Amino acid sequence: MTTRRRSKSITLLVLLGLVFGQMPLEAHNAPVHQKMTDYAYEVMLAMQKYLQKNPLELPTDVDVLLKRLADQNPELKTLYGDAAKAVNRLRQLPSGLPDDWTPCQSPVKIAALGVFPDWMLAPNTTLAQTELGALRFAVTTDYAVTSSDCGINLSWKPSGVLAKSNPPAPSHRDHTGVTLGYWASTPDNLADDWVFRSTTLKTLQNPAVAASIGVGVSVAVSLACAALCGLMPALCPACPAIAVGAGKDIIDEIDNPDPEHLTDASLFTGLGHFIDMKPSPANAFDEKPGKNSERAGPAGDPDATELIVMAGFDLLGLHVNFDASDAPHHYEILSGGDGHANSVPRTAPDWETATAAHIDFTPVDNLAKFGWGNFVAANLVPGLPGQTAAAHDLAWPLHAFGDATVPMHVVGTSGEGHRPYEDVADMAFDDSMGSDPKVPNDSALSLQIVGKIVTRTLAWRTFIQNWRAANSSTDVPVRDMVTLLAKQTLIKSQAHPDVFNAKASAIYLLVSKSDAEQAYDTPAMAAIQRDLNIDGIAAMLAFLMSATEVVP
Repeated sequence: MTTRRRSKSITLLVLLGLVFGQMPLEAHNAPVHQKMTDYAYEVMLAMQKYLQKNPLELPTDVDVLLKRLADQNPELKTLYGDAAKAVNRLRQLPSGLPDDWTPCQSPVKIAALGVFPDWMLAPNTTLAQTELGALRFAVTTDYAVTSSDCGINLSWKPSGVLAKSNPPAPSHRDHTGVTLGYWASTPDNLADDWVFRSTTLKTLQNPAVAASIGVGVSVAVSLACAALCGLMPALCPACPAIAVGAGKDIIDEIDNPDPEHLTDASLFTGLGHFIDMKPSPANAFDEKPGKNSERAGPAGDPDATELIVMAGFDLLGLHVNFDASDAPHHYEILSGGDGHANSVPRTAPDWETATAAHIDFTPVDNLAKFGWGNFVAANLVPGLPGQTAAAHDLAWPLHAFGDATVPMHVVGTSGEGHRPYEDVADMAFDDSMGSDPKVPNDSALSLQIVGKIVTRTLAWRTFIQNWRAANSSTDVPVRDMVTLLAKQTLIKSQAHPDVFNAKASAIYLLVSKSDAEQAYDTPAMAAIQRDLNIDGIAAMLAFLMSATEVVP
């Protein structure tokens, strides 16, 4: 998987800004995806250390916790053993990390790593080929994407009490989990998942229309300049040139973007990261459909924010460019072979006729299946050229588990408090998960959370094993897992009506982000988010454990 840096014209930025403003379309919670994935790995690592009985690498409180849990439920002893095997296999996966040639601008990191990070690789080895367990540094979510600061976190350590079971000695911590977490965040950067064509922009680029707009801008600028030159006479002689230049600039900008190929990772990529768990319509293309703005929200009634999103798509005349978009080709699952209902095939006209406000996007469980299928295929023929970077294929399923824990993602809405909820979930993650050493009794909270994750992981592991037995398969039912997790999220969210908050989205959009976030910055919401995080982490842990069993 590659990441892309793209530039956009001023005109497109203006159009998108005017129409979408601060719309909650964009994916922005990369740190949460990374932290949840790493948390799952760190719990797995603690289980392995428990079996190894190394008092120097497993703190007493974690040891006591895991022993107590196993005494209460002997099935956990088998889970611990399977986790220990999975840790070793994950550590051996090639990292797949790309080289990042963006120079560092941090004096501290330059001193430690050099202008370009020195990963201290083994001779004749690339960073992509380096095994996860051998990586010396923790990558940040903007590594090789936007970072000018090395994309490396020198102060990283695992969450809460789990930092004690992954110590820095003898040379560096185990960065397997945080690197898998990096990959878990990257599906949000895939700008070519959804490529749009704009009928509005194409119309604006008609020479006659563009010329009319240019004249209109020149006239408007000329009038404004004339008014100002009364106050600043020295400006008057320059007004004609300023007016003409403004008209020419706007024409140039209108002509600049390609109306057939519009992409924006921050606005459009996340459209395929929903799964609507409400009762499905009879004509759904998938067992549980993805986002469709017409039926967005917990009751299927789009709120004001969603209506503005829909108006934006319609005003800009944004239609899916079927041939150029990766998502319809990647995330329509036509032969999954996992017992889960496959997608109903769609042709180019099915995708392109209506604007994006009135179509079903692909659901996030299909996104998970796509990555999982690639991971399995990459491991069927070990050593085949081009098949060595298998770790990155886990990005899609890991990302899907994270999205399935967000209430707004499981009812297909861009509103109902979507952005302020995720903003607070991001900012408060460490506090809510017992990872802040400044908070009294944080270790107790951290231990409590670890215990819940272990218990819920066993339930997910049992789910996978039962599915395997019923299907005589060693596969992992990743679509069933994502769907079940999303169902749990919906049920828990419906029990707390304040989770869905259309007013908060409106305030976020029209008044103040911080005011909107206050609705979710409460102890009650922290408890809900913590519980959903635990669900997602447990599902990730069981998935990772089971995923390694397909690796030769």
